[in-house]
Amino acid sequence: MLKFSLSEIIRSLSETLDLVFFGLGVDWGSMSHSSKVCYISCKIAEQMNLDKELSGDLYYAALLHDVGLILTREAGEMLHFEAHEDFKHCKRGNEILKKCSYTERLANIILHHHDKWAGPNETGITGNMIPICSRIIYIADRIDILIRPREYILHQKTEIINTVNNNSGTYFDPRVVAAFNQIARLESFWLDLTTKHTEDLLRNYKFTENIKLNYDELEHIAEIFAHIVDSKSKFTKEHSRRVSLIANALARKLKFSPLECEMIKVAGLLHDLGKLAIPDELLDKPDKLSDDEFEIMKRHTYFTNLILNKVRGLDIIAKWAAFHHERLDGSGYPFHTKGEIIPLGARILAVSDVFTALTEDRPYRKGYTKEVMHNILNKYASEGALDSGVVNIVTENIDEFYKLTKSEQSQQNYLLS
Repeated sequence: MLKFSLSEIIRSLSETLDLVFFGLGVDWGSMSHSSKVCYISCKIAEQMNLDKELSGDLYYAALLHDVGLILTREAGEMLHFEAHEDFKHCKRGNEILKKCSYTERLANIILHHHDKWAGPNETGITGNMIPICSRIIYIADRIDILIRPREYILHQKTEIINTVNNNSGTYFDPRVVAAFNQIARLESFWLDLTTKHTEDLLRNYKFTENIKLNYDELEHIAEIFAHIVDSKSKFTKEHSRRVSLIANALARKLKFSPLECEMIKVAGLLHDLGKLAIPDELLDKPDKLSDDEFEIMKRHTYFTNLILNKVRGLDIIAKWAAFHHERLDGSGYPFHTKGEIIPLGARILAVSDVFTALTEDRPYRKGYTKEVMHNILNKYASEGALDSGVVNIVTENIDEFYKLTKSEQSQQNYLLS
């Protein structure tokens, strides 16, 4: 069975976390915040001779340090060097990572990654009581925030170095600052931060390449990111989990193999990854989106496709997930794929997404009754938008599928509910 590299998955999915800044109008292509924080952290760790186990934890924690930063308005605050509302996302990130066996050891690092050396901190600790990995990530995070992407990096380095040193002993651990000062002398360090190849540089850290995941283990990681995306709006809470459940049930009825059923569960969990690029106010708007706003919404599946295709072995899952707004008649988005080019897995996800959305409350309407959902699905099928064979399975078993989205058991099966 195909195995997936944990580090490759985390590297790719961490880019999803940067999408929240894209919702603020920051150029996502030049952002790479998670990767840059990871690279700075790893360079400091090398200078400090951090042991291999701690370095591995630091690598993953740095990539995931903003796992709790979900809301656009909170992300805006983090773009200021002296961020004042920084503990909320630390606490949220800690709670998210504690729920998965592959990330629970990172949770405490994330909780403390905005703790100031001299305090005061909401965690109640200061100085050497703060985990060393948290201290390193904090300074790395603030260094990247200080960089002005439109200016030549070597013209900024002295100002950044001075700002860091002026906060040594108050915000930052003096020992970590001393290590930073050593690497900050190198022009190559700064130039590395301005290339588009930060991910390639991170691949040089071989201690991260040993952990391989199967599909069942991949699902646990997918559940984390599904929870992150779904938490962006109260109206989409558990949406990805429900889509995953419906898609898996449909796949079984369509005689998908056990492996294909595992694949479609993961695709369902990850289908809305790109939603982090959508501003909060659009997701919570108490009315239907305007034409211009809908154009912004269309980018979410594009980003889902871009991110998932970076993981070797996820090409089929990526297509199923990213095509969930494509329609058989070519009226979908963002690729306007049509007909037989759309794989059955993507058709299943399209129907699952529509069905699940119809059951859910939205800012501008309540969830529909089963009778209304039945009529809407049949209309989409008769117009050639959704696969009629898949729709028929849902409408013929609508009570079963409706209960599946509402059952207590299905909620208990969700890792992070």
